Amino acid sequence: MVSSALGKWKDRSPRWVKDAANLSTRGYALATSRDRPPPDFLVIGTKRGGTTSMFNYLIMHPGMLGLFPQSRGKKSTDYFFKEPQRDARWYRSHFHSETYRKRLQKQLGYRALGGEASPYYLWDPRIVHHVRRVAPEVKAVALLRDPVERAWSHYQERVENDVEPLTFEDALAAEADRTAGELERMLEDPTYYSEAHDWYTYRARGEYLNQLQNWASVSPAQQTLAAVQMSGAVQLPQPAAV
Repeated sequence: MVSSALGKWKDRSPRWVKDAANLSTRGYALATSRDRPPPDFLVIGTKRGGTTSMFNYLIMHPGMLGLFPQSRGKKSTDYFFKEPQRDARWYRSHFHSETYRKRLQKQLGYRALGGEASPYYLWDPRIVHHVRRVAPEVKAVALLRDPVERAWSHYQERVENDVEPLTFEDALAAEADRTAGELERMLEDPTYYSEAHDWYTYRARGEYLNQLQNWASVSPAQQTLAAVQMSGAVQLPQPAAV
């Protein structure tokens, strides 16, 4: 109730109030980053596969924490692809402190877990290597969706965001040219973020095998769970090697 009320208050606040509150919160979080552990879980994608919904469902549980402060309602730090120049201290500052979790544990009877979600984490092949360095014990949940439905939903989102002028058929035909050389540039430059690789990969992003194999090649099988979205529902298999 308190976090919900704070969220509503922030939504109605002037921009300068939001900026000031964010600056103050970020300063405090950085100053206490030693007391803040890396994430316990990541929801890593796929795009338009239910990543945001899964994250929101998880943090409805009293023992699951989102990003600090919770009232901001953010689901991702974008650390692994848009903020690679930042250090692990900056990343940990986005998660709830152990001091807070110990207080919460007295109420719950168990330690609360924290995490974040981004549909790009599965898709960018560099990210799992970075994750293993920063949060080697993290558990990952990958949500998969019918590739055709996923591609169409992805396209509609791009149109709604005014960054896709082509028809769906033309966008599919243009995908290879739009993204040519982008992956190679990403692999050469760890700091490079490619909008084309993120925005216009309607067909390629639905080819899940290589993405899952890439994640599994670095992350232990028992730390990764792949779930399949079917007809609006999500089926959760037992954790197994990809």
